[in-house]
Amino acid sequence: MDKILVIGSINKDFTINVDKAPLEGETITSSASSYSLGGKGANQAVALARLEAQVDFIGKIGEDNNGYEAIESIQNDGVNMPVILKSQTKDTGIAVIILEKNGKNRIIVNQGVNLNFNDEDFEIVKKLVDNYDYFLIQLEINVEFIKN
Repeated sequence: MDKILVIGSINKDFTINVDKAPLEGETITSSASSYSLGGKGANQAVALARLEAQVDFIGKIGEDNNGYEAIESIQNDGVNMPVILKSQTKDTGIAVIILEKNGKNRIIVNQGVNLNFNDEDFEIVKKLVDNYDYFLIQLEINVEFIKN
């Protein structure tokens, strides 16, 4: 079976369900809310694992509960994480999703540590890349890292 490496973003998503999005200055109530794994990189890795692909994922988290919960979620979905990159100075990325009853949404993202991949991280990843048949990366992490 081909081995796939996904490198990308990890977010903790907070979704709040509403009949309609509030207008400027308006306060409304929500019918439900939930937390879930997010980040295009993490979501792609999980989707591949659910399709029974042999997938490894490398992402970066802050030293916070959101990051550790995201890692647990990713691994529980059958994704191997050969390296977990961490930052002591930036938080794990988060997204707030306002989901309207009609299916429309508004999303606010704080990219956090996703934009903090650095040269040290690159050296770690570079040692692993040759072990894979396919490599998937997206643009939710800093572009300078991707250009390397």
